[in-house]
Amino acid sequence: MPTRDHIGFTERNLTFYFCHHYLKLREDNIKNIIVWQEMPLIDCPREHIDSIIIDKDMEKKEISIFYIEAKRVYDKSFIDNGKSSLDNDHKRIMDIKKFKKIPGYGEIDKDKEFTKIHYEVLLAGFELRNNQRSSTVDGRLEKLEKFGSDNTFTSKCYSIEPHDETDKTILSEYRIYTFYKEI
Repeated sequence: MPTRDHIGFTERNLTFYFCHHYLKLREDNIKNIIVWQEMPLIDCPREHIDSIIIDKDMEKKEISIFYIEAKRVYDKSFIDNGKSSLDNDHKRIMDIKKFKKIPGYGEIDKDKEFTKIHYEVLLAGFELRNNQRSSTVDGRLEKLEKFGSDNTFTSKCYSIEPHDETDKTILSEYRIYTFYKEI
């Protein structure tokens, strides 16, 4: 895995690959798509969003805006006081959606003739380590699944097997959870 100590994908890699694959799917419209990584927020100077995709579909007269946050779920710090760090990202995205400007794009409502569709996307990278107790793993998996159902997300889970011998001595499996919904 491309991280220190073989502990899964970094948040930046999770969002980069999501955006990369989105662009591949929308290759026919690529000139009308903006992707930003670690985008600073104009209305809240100390904050950023991990990634944002703005897809202007000229044919449908729609602008889809994807607010994307990612988390690595690798230890107990993922869950603080009964809330996961995904809960915090979900709340932040709901606050961000209220903003009126996006850096490098400008006013969200500048194209009045286009319908705006906002999406929230939360990515969670989860590694199953060979030496972990199953109760630790089960607790984090349970929190992930509960988060998706409590917040009415559609979710998908993708499993990735370790690809080299070093990874195989540490990890038994790596999972990427994707939670998404229109907001």
